[in-house]
Formats: sequence, C-alpha cells, structure tokens
Amino acid sequence: MPTAESISHCPICGNHVHQVTRGRARKFCSRKCSQLAGSRAQAERLRIAADDAKQMVPCPVCGTEFKKKYNKIYCSDYCKDKARRSSEGYKEKSIEYGKKWYKNNAEKARAEAIERYNKRKKNPEEYKKIIEAKKEWRINNPDAVAKHRAKERIRRSKHDAHVKAWIANLRNQQTKHDSHVSVFKAYLRSASAGMLARFYKSIGQPWRNPRLSDALQYKIRYRLDLAFRLSEVNRLGWRKETLAARDDGTANFWALLRERKTCPYCGKRITKENAVADHMDPLKRGGANGQHNLTICCKDCNKAKGAKPYLTWVATLPEHRQRPALLWYKRKHGYLPDKPNLSFSFVFAG
Repeated sequence: MPTAESISHCPICGNHVHQVTRGRARKFCSRKCSQLAGSRAQAERLRIAADDAKQMVPCPVCGTEFKKKYNKIYCSDYCKDKARRSSEGYKEKSIEYGKKWYKNNAEKARAEAIERYNKRKKNPEEYKKIIEAKKEWRINNPDAVAKHRAKERIRRSKHDAHVKAWIANLRNQQTKHDSHVSVFKAYLRSASAGMLARFYKSIGQPWRNPRLSDALQYKIRYRLDLAFRLSEVNRLGWRKETLAARDDGTANFWALLRERKTCPYCGKRITKENAVADHMDPLKRGGANGQHNLTICCKDCNKAKGAKPYLTWVATLPEHRQRPALLWYKRKHGYLPDKPNLSFSFVFAG
C-alpha cells in the first residue's frame, strides 16, 4: 500500500505518480509525459528555467516586482501607457496629431468660418447692436450675472468632483489588480510543480506553467492548442505543397518528411524553410503521382531539376552524389531508372 510520501505529482499533467519501492524513482506519470520532458539535459534546462522564473524585477513606474519575460519593461499596460504619456515627445506628438486632424478637417472649419464672416459682413450694424445690447444688459443686471457665475462655479466644482472620484476609482481598481497579481506571483513562487501543473491543467492551458522551459511550453501548446498549431504551420511555412492536379490519394507530404532528413540530391539538411516535395519522374514525362515517385528535397534542387528526366538530372550532379541519388530511386521504386519497370517476377508452376 503506497504511503503519502511515496506519491508525488507529475510536473507536466499534474496526475499522481506512484513511486516504485526498488529501482529508480519515477518522476512522470506516463511515457508521454516523460517524452515531453525530454532527456536529462532537458531536465537540467527545466531546473535552470525554474530558477530564472523566480527572478523578479521592479517596474520603473509603480515599483511593483514582476517576472521579466519576453523583454517586458513594465508590469502592466496601465504603467506602460502612463510612461508613454509622461515621455518627452508626447506633448509634441499630440500637437502634431491635432494639426493633422485640423488639416484633414480644414475644409469644414473653413466653410463654417466663411459662413460666420458672411453673416457679419451682410449685417454689420445688427451684429454691433447685438453686442452693445448684451453689454448694457450685463451692466444693468449685475445680480443676474453674479447668480449665473455662481451656478457656473457650482457646475464646474461638481464636474471636478466627478472627475476626481472617477480617477480615485481607477486607482483603487489598479491597486486591487496589483494586489491580486502580487498574491498570485507569491503563490507561483511558493507552489510546487504538481500544484502548478494541476492549476494550469484545470484552466485548460498546461503550457502556461512557469516551471516549464520555453521549449517544453512550445511543445505542449503545439500539441494541445489547435489554433496555435495552425498559426505556427502558417507562420513557418509548413504547408502541403500542391503536387499535381490529379491525385491518386497516396501523396502524403508529412510521410515524406519522416523518410529523410537530408536532400537526396545535394545532401543539404532539410529544414522547415527549404522542404519541398519533388516528383522523381516528372509528371510531364509520364511520372506517377504516388508516394513511390515522390521524395523530399530542398528548394534549390527542386528548382534546378525542373522537368528533366531522372538520369539526365543525376548526370548533372557531382560524382559523389550520383550514386546516393540512384540508390534512393531504387529504394523508392524497386528498380533503377535505366532498367525496365519490373519490380517483381512471377513464376508459374506447370
């Protein structure tokens, strides 16, 4: 019967791991988790990454300590925006933006100004009479003017009070957010690997576990997050090449990637950027579109080969690369390109 001391938690998925009584102790709950964790070097990198994750730096605006990751300078977007507003060129930029806005809306402003000017120009005497009447009313009714100014002062004070209360509410929300963040960071610093794994597994994002290295986080997210996987496929260019208009259903680009790690023609290493599917016997010359006639190669060789016959293409290769290219053709087809297309012989008993 295992005791509480003999049970630990898997750092990848958070499940229980029963330690064996003899032999080497188990760290992961299954082979899948151990493969994700990698070798001893990867475990050492995990330990280093966990130590690095504990390093905290202060925010230059509010002084809150946070984990510096992905070259972050500020602890939150609020501090980032505050630093941007207090920068030297912010006022000049805002003035330039106002000028640009005025330039874009100059026609409307010009039309309004012309309309006002025309009104004054058509009836200048009436405009002067209106201004003089207003001045006389202010002089003759000082109590009404004082009452109006008092109402205006009260309105402005109420507006200022609302603005101050709104700013205080924002600051209160920010302090609450900062306290929550500090509590959560303290939890991350004190939590064990199993606790963190269970927490991030419960929210459906196990790759956000800070105890894991960046490489392991990428592996887990690539495996579990379909949207992230599709975005990475599009970003890195690992798209299925258009092999031909007619497809017999046997062409599989990913199977070709697993067959070779180097180009069969030049020996260059196959990477995500230069991987291309190539028809060994070109389709224009009667080649098939099946898996046996397809191979993975680099983009340069695929472009140089074009629609040449395989023997003609092999003759243009260096001498030390001609034999490997022919042997690869034989392995894929079952015969050499200069021999008849007979990969099997049948014997009938009489």
